[in-house]
Amino acid sequence: MASSRCVIAALLLLTAVASSLAQTKPAFCRQYDCPLFTSESFTGYEIRTMSDQTNWVETTVTTNSAEMGWRDSRTAFRRLFDYIQGANIDKKKIPMTVPVLTQVQDLNNGQFAMTMKFYLGSGATLPPTPTNTDAVIFSLPQGSRFYVRTFRKYLWANKADYVNNLASLKASIGDPALYDDTMHIRAGYESPFFMGQRRYEVWLAA
Repeated sequence: MASSRCVIAALLLLTAVASSLAQTKPAFCRQYDCPLFTSESFTGYEIRTMSDQTNWVETTVTTNSAEMGWRDSRTAFRRLFDYIQGANIDKKKIPMTVPVLTQVQDLNNGQFAMTMKFYLGSGATLPPTPTNTDAVIFSLPQGSRFYVRTFRKYLWANKADYVNNLASLKASIGDPALYDDTMHIRAGYESPFFMGQRRYEVWLAA
């Protein structure tokens, strides 16, 4: 009996490993590294489940609206870009990845916390600590689930694009008890210099 249980356990482990190895990054990530996930499609949205623990470097700025002005956006991006260029305790350079996430949280006092995040890879080993204390390392657990709506636009999305697509995502999900309504995430996949049809996403944590 014990031997049979060991064989079953070994087969389950091999199946999980094979499934993980069989996963490939989505084509929309192009040449960049990006998180792996499984997806279930529904009308107007998908549910993504993160395949591994993912690590991110993030920084937060406080704004007076649910939008990052160009000065705040430049400040946040520079902190994270400096980190991957070697502003960390190991002086390690890290390749640029996608997506760039911006988490929007209403502080209920007329202000919003806007947290920009760069993906740093998956696994239990944490990336090096930033030398700038305004940037921190954040880990998203394996199995984290998000409701995701994708939209495309030539050049840059604006506040109305995000507001309208977030409203459509919530309407498609229906029951507000199914997601965390205290914040949402905006995702972009193209370089700031990319000229063409861009991919954007809005996420709600399940």
